[in-house]
Amino acid sequence: VRSIPSEQLNNLQRVWSHFALLSFLRTTDKATIQISGYASYSTLSFHADVIGDLLYTGLSPDMAKKDQVFGLQIEGLYNLTDGHTLRAGVVVSRNRSSADRHSAVLAVNALGQQLSDIPETLFSRFVETETDASIFVQDEWKPLDELTVNVGLRLDDVNAGSHESHFSPRVSAVWSSDSGTILHIGYAHYFVPVPLEGQDVASTLTLIGTSGAPPTSHGNPLSSETDRYDDGGVQRKLSDLTIAFAAHWREAKNTTDERRVGV
Repeated sequence: VRSIPSEQLNNLQRVWSHFALLSFLRTTDKATIQISGYASYSTLSFHADVIGDLLYTGLSPDMAKKDQVFGLQIEGLYNLTDGHTLRAGVVVSRNRSSADRHSAVLAVNALGQQLSDIPETLFSRFVETETDASIFVQDEWKPLDELTVNVGLRLDDVNAGSHESHFSPRVSAVWSSDSGTILHIGYAHYFVPVPLEGQDVASTLTLIGTSGAPPTSHGNPLSSETDRYDDGGVQRKLSDLTIAFAAHWREAKNTTDERRVGV
């Protein structure tokens, strides 16, 4: 390994992305509606440094990946009364992802000891389709001229190999005084579906018994990440000077981590 410094590893990744978007917007005295359709097509190629990656990690992958996304988003706003403004929307999308992976590895025995210095190449293919549907509603309420309260609810439904749905409530309040003081407090839940790549179990299983094998071949299926945010703060304007203090707390479950594309 000393003969190949890590800064000299020569991995190459190319990404091409194409997007299309069409929107319709209409506004009246009391309402606004926007309808948008969108599509994207992306390709990714990853080429590892064969010798260098094998020496450092025991795995040297080459991958060709394609993603196609089609979606529709409808959002609206309605001024119900002077004190209530309603917002709502629906988002539907379909994502098809495919990846061909060629992994150069070395043979090892049951103890993980290398049996050969001649790399062998393993092939795996991953194809998955994900359908997402979300609906949300929000009420902006002004019980007082100085106070604005937002209350909302979002429902997400995801189908990709498995089915998950999640309710995400959120509420916030902002109080603004004539003296220039602003107080705010908020609470929200967020939902982050498992990336399609995170459901590619087959390509990992093909590496068992090689230098590229994961630490364990057993594990539970990945679950979507859920986050809870609490925040609050105060802001005061003094002539040309604005002083602000804010704090927030995040609590995440099933945190989704990033990984190198080719692995």
